[in-house]
Amino acid sequence: MIICYILNMGVIMKKKVMFIIFMILMIGAIIIIILNKGELSTPSGLEIAIQIPQDYATIQEGIDASKDGDVIIVSPGTYVENINFNGKAVILGSLFYTTQDTSYISQTIIDGNKDDSVVRFDSGENSTSVLIGFTITNGQGGGYPDCAGGGITCKKSSSPSFENVTITGNSANDGGGIYCWGYSSPSLVNYISWNNSPQKVGFWYYSSDPNRITIAYSDIQGGEQGTVTNNNGTVNWLDGNIDADPLFVDAERGNYHLAEDSPCVDTGIAYFKYKGEVLIDLSKDEYIGIAPDMGANE
Repeated sequence: MIICYILNMGVIMKKKVMFIIFMILMIGAIIIIILNKGELSTPSGLEIAIQIPQDYATIQEGIDASKDGDVIIVSPGTYVENINFNGKAVILGSLFYTTQDTSYISQTIIDGNKDDSVVRFDSGENSTSVLIGFTITNGQGGGYPDCAGGGITCKKSSSPSFENVTITGNSANDGGGIYCWGYSSPSLVNYISWNNSPQKVGFWYYSSDPNRITIAYSDIQGGEQGTVTNNNGTVNWLDGNIDADPLFVDAERGNYHLAEDSPCVDTGIAYFKYKGEVLIDLSKDEYIGIAPDMGANE
C-alpha cells in the first residue's frame, strides 16, 4: 500500500510539474504577443485595426473591410495589385508608420503589374485618406475616358495625403507618376517621383475643373517643370524640393533603398504644417541623421 501511495504521489507531482511548465509557456506566449502589439503602436496613438497579410491576404481586401478612422498596416513584401481607397478615410501605411524606420519604404512595394494605375482615389477622399511609407511601381495608366495616372490617380474632388512615398517606374498617357483631374488637391511631403513617364505630375486638360497639388521636401524629376498643369490648376511648390537622381541602390532588381551618398538622405523634414494642418510630426529619436530622408534609407 505504501509503495502504491508513493507511486501515485509521483504521478500526481509529475502532472503538477507538467501543468506548471505548460502555464509558464502560455504566459510567455501571451507576453510575446503583447510586446509585438506594442511594437505596432502608432505615432498618433491610433489603434491598428487591420494588418496585411495577417488579417487579409491583399491590401484591397483590407481597405474594403476597413471603416473610416482605421489604421491599416502592411508588412514588408511585394503586393501585385491595383488598389482603390473607395472613399475610405483611413491611414494605409507600411511598418514605417509604426517604427519610423525608412528601410520599410523600399521593402513594402505595391506593383501594379502594368494592369492599371497602382493606387486610385476617385471618391472624394480628403486629407484623412493617407498613404505612407510605400514604393509604388509598375503602374500603367490609360487615356480618355478613364484618364488614369501610372502610379497614382486622383479625381472627382479627391485630396489625399502622401508621406514618405516613392513613385518610380510607372507610365501613362499623362501623369506617369500622379495624375489629377476634377478638382483634386493631393499633398506630397518627403516624396520621391523618379523614372516615371511621361511627366511626373499631370493635370487634366479642361479648365472647367481646376486642380491643385502641394509639394514640399520632395525629389521630383524635372523639378517644378516636371509638373504639367495644362493651364488647369495650381502647383504649390513649397520649401525643400529638389530635382536630383535619388540614387536607388539597384532599381532594376527592385532595390529602392537610397545609396549612402543619395541627395535624398537627410533632406526631408521632421515637422511640416500647411494651412493649419500638421502633415509630418517626427521627434528626433524617430529618424537617423540631421533630418529624415526622402524615400528609404534609414
